[in-house]
Amino acid sequence: MEREKDMETSKNSLPESKFSRTRVAGVTTAKVGIKKAVFLSKKPFISKTKLITAELENNEEIAALLFKCIGQMKGTALKLAQMLSMQLDFLPEEIRQELEKSASKAPGLNKALIRKTITAQLGSPPEALFKHFENTPFAAASLGQVHRAVTFDNEEVAVKVQYPGIATSIKSDIDLVKILLKPTQLSKMFSEVFKELERVLKEELDYEIEAENTNWFYNNSSGSKFIIPRVYAELSTSKVITTSMIAGEHLDVWLSKNPDQKTKNHYGQRLVDFYEESLCQNLRLQADPNIGNYLFRADGKLGLIDFGCTKTIKLDESNLMMQLYGAKETDDFSDPLFLEKLYGHSGIVFNRPFDDPEFNEALTLWVRWNNLLSSGKNLDYSTSETTTGHWKMGMELFKNIFPFIKTMGEEDVYFMRSIQGLHQILDRLDATVIFKLHQNF
Repeated sequence: MEREKDMETSKNSLPESKFSRTRVAGVTTAKVGIKKAVFLSKKPFISKTKLITAELENNEEIAALLFKCIGQMKGTALKLAQMLSMQLDFLPEEIRQELEKSASKAPGLNKALIRKTITAQLGSPPEALFKHFENTPFAAASLGQVHRAVTFDNEEVAVKVQYPGIATSIKSDIDLVKILLKPTQLSKMFSEVFKELERVLKEELDYEIEAENTNWFYNNSSGSKFIIPRVYAELSTSKVITTSMIAGEHLDVWLSKNPDQKTKNHYGQRLVDFYEESLCQNLRLQADPNIGNYLFRADGKLGLIDFGCTKTIKLDESNLMMQLYGAKETDDFSDPLFLEKLYGHSGIVFNRPFDDPEFNEALTLWVRWNNLLSSGKNLDYSTSETTTGHWKMGMELFKNIFPFIKTMGEEDVYFMRSIQGLHQILDRLDATVIFKLHQNF
């Protein structure tokens, strides 16, 4: 009887068992091996001019297969997939959306386990801590789930409870993802990143750090544009965090009501303003731009939640941003010395010199596209039959750079995750916005 009880607790301690994750990974690894073998058998017959394109297409197919697999694993493996996918601009949008859906579909923990976790963390059961507590979560994510509650002062709050035991899976899940990526270019590309990802994940699993981050943004962000929750310290620990409830709708729900273009542009600009305020003025980024972390409100303000992952920007990193976004349209973007100045200390290591003709052309176009964030011009993210949106245009340019990337630096986890996530949300909004990074630095 006692063993059955332990098995039930184990069953509910993580969204998916280690055995099932390993089994799914094994099947996927076999599929990747077949795709790789088929490509290698064709490679001798592909002309040199078409080889890079063919390799990229093969990598795209394999990456889509891998990230779809990881999306089935839940837990920290799923969180890793979400982090890495932010840095792969060429991944199909449907794969990103599947990762988001997988996170939101994590099975809810049973009532008894939630009660046990809260009691262990806060010293009393939910009914003694709250006037009302909903046992069924209203939101679920890769690392925990969120419950509605009302305090004895009649304040509505959100109580996030971490999945018990999830912290113990970090190392094994990272190793599992490494194995999955090993047959691909992604393995070497992210070799320097995994140690930092492990550290980031451990931080995100410490809700005391999230509470400190949330308080910092609550006190330092523009109250006229953004709404950030207040932390209830007496109802929070390293495994449970209680914050004020923020009214608003998540992106997909809000978009389903067909807001007009003016309103979409307004919220798109709010997202840009928050990014620029964080990067250029506060020197602290909210580095988890998941669509579930934004709430669209009737009063025109943007609700911001979940500050588990933030990045304090150092002076040398700020100076690098000034170089990247401070280039003028009159600069010679194709000059190898100019490109060396921009990317020589960025953490990204390329496999070709900056004066290599093929690489130089691809990188020059990418730099010109990035420089539009400092142009002060309207950037249209909508795509139609006759026009290509700003982000989709950028993804096409990134595809041409991807084969030349050898490794990415550990700090790129934060910066690329932030800006790529922002681009993706603006793309979903079909918004037209103005970036003024050159003015803000």
